[in-house]
Amino acid sequence: MKVDRLITILAGTINGNGGFAPDGSRYLRPAAGVTISGAGPGQTTIEAAGSPCRIEIPETSPGVTLAGFSGVGYFGIQNYASRFTCEDVEIAHTLDGQTYLPFGRAGGCTAAFMNWGRDGQVLSDLVYRRCTARMAYHHGFSCNTTGAGAATFQRVLFEECQAISCGSGQEGDGVRDWSCGFDLIDTGHLLGLTVRKCRAIDSWQSGFHTDGSWEGHEQRTAELLFEDCESEGNGQRSGTTPAELYQCGYYLQDHVILNRCTAKNNRKAGYLFKNERPKSVVLDSCRDDGSAYGLVIEYGGVGIIARGFVSTGATRRVLQATAIDADLEIGIVRFAGDGRPVLLGITERLDFVDAPAHAAALAQYRAIGRPFSGSLILEVPASVPISDLVEVHPPSVRSVDLSGVTIRVREDSGPRPPVPPAPVVTAGPVSGGTVSLTMADGEVEVYELVRKPA
Repeated sequence: MKVDRLITILAGTINGNGGFAPDGSRYLRPAAGVTISGAGPGQTTIEAAGSPCRIEIPETSPGVTLAGFSGVGYFGIQNYASRFTCEDVEIAHTLDGQTYLPFGRAGGCTAAFMNWGRDGQVLSDLVYRRCTARMAYHHGFSCNTTGAGAATFQRVLFEECQAISCGSGQEGDGVRDWSCGFDLIDTGHLLGLTVRKCRAIDSWQSGFHTDGSWEGHEQRTAELLFEDCESEGNGQRSGTTPAELYQCGYYLQDHVILNRCTAKNNRKAGYLFKNERPKSVVLDSCRDDGSAYGLVIEYGGVGIIARGFVSTGATRRVLQATAIDADLEIGIVRFAGDGRPVLLGITERLDFVDAPAHAAALAQYRAIGRPFSGSLILEVPASVPISDLVEVHPPSVRSVDLSGVTIRVREDSGPRPPVPPAPVVTAGPVSGGTVSLTMADGEVEVYELVRKPA
């Protein structure tokens, strides 16, 4: 790798509140092409114990690389430039490892690792490898637009990154706290994203999140790929505030492929898709374990494909879907809900994972007229009637096509238990119309012989 200019930070702790610049500024602003490298996370540490300090990459400084250090306390990274790389960096908005700092009241922090674009700007080639956001005040990682309008982020990579316990519950005094582990695109467009071997654990809201498109909030996504990612325990801390509670492992829109991803114990859905553009969502060999809903396909889920999806221990529903021409293969293991595991038909947007205020537009969503049809294969341990597995939401009762729903007995995965040997029974001689049987445990039982009538 060609390095234009290299700044090496030795092992030790740096006082981030001491002022990086001669004027006492606490913003370190690298020039274009500069690499800042420490001795490694946990070895080189920038600590801001009293007030915010940041490494800020200006729009005029493309090609910056940050690597090998930790930031603790009121510390963050803000990037406004293309060709930005961040490797082996850890950030925690805490000083004791237990208490979240009130970063918002001290100057705000939209994310520990933040990418900002202005309206109409294109930021490209953003790379994060082996980075960790732990106890971030708001989001762990985020792409967003400054002010109104939409920036475009393209060719973005997150590889082996972690968002652990992101979201303090303090953002906007809690009433506007939509903190996510990976806020992959908030406002703006995302064209070309790879998320590989990343983990989102215990986020305040969603683990992996793309915000969506509506009037005044235009958003386009394309070529989104998730591989071997994990999302666990998200939404469990957020209680009932704010009103918009997403609380999903993966809350995604369209033009996305997920391969071999897992979700576990998320408060609402393991996977939720809006799929506003048809035939653009594919799940391959993904699974959920113990979330309330395994897989939710909302009002625009046209042409979605799920191959080999397995839900284990869903506490509300395995599948809730409104989709046309879907192609779904869902394995049901140890369903833990008290109703039927599958709900088909138009509903008030996941009973209701979105904002309750959106329910006011329920007539609009139902008018779209997208009842379920297509192929749905339910794999279960034993053959059961469709009526025991599938419920049709009442407004869709005449429009859901159940001819495409089939039940397939799921083969046991793993070794079968050994068959116990038959008990050894030794019969004694018949004497006086009785016979004695010596059982395997040594017990002797005597039986009277009765002749069967001819």
